Amino acid sequence: MIERLTVAIAATPPMTLMLSQSALFITLWLTVRRHVSLHGPIPGARTLTTINSWFYHASKFYEYVDILNVLASGGEIDLHFGVHHLTTMYMTYARVLHHSEGWCVFAALNTAHHVLIC
Repeated sequence: MIERLTVAIAATPPMTLMLSQSALFITLWLTVRRHVSLHGPIPGARTLTTINSWFYHASKFYEYVDILNVLASGGEIDLHFGVHHLTTMYMTYARVLHHSEGWCVFAALNTAHHVLIC
């Protein structure tokens, strides 16, 4: 059964899979939004959000590992790209974990940096 599912997923064009995931997400989003508007916040959701935020922040450690892997394999990393990866953990710390005031400045600088990278 799992083998057939794996083959079916591999044979599915990526756009079809992405559209299906988007449709599922939108359906869940609207369902949760409706439920919360009728019944109030879901118990435990705030705790789950906090845990998710910490995992999201920890996942940014990959930004460091990614740069080191590229360099170790002989690849080139431009300074602006390296700085961008270096600052990502600071931005998630300020915005996601502490909801600090002024995070919009970091977000604007990050957006500008993405424009300059391209």
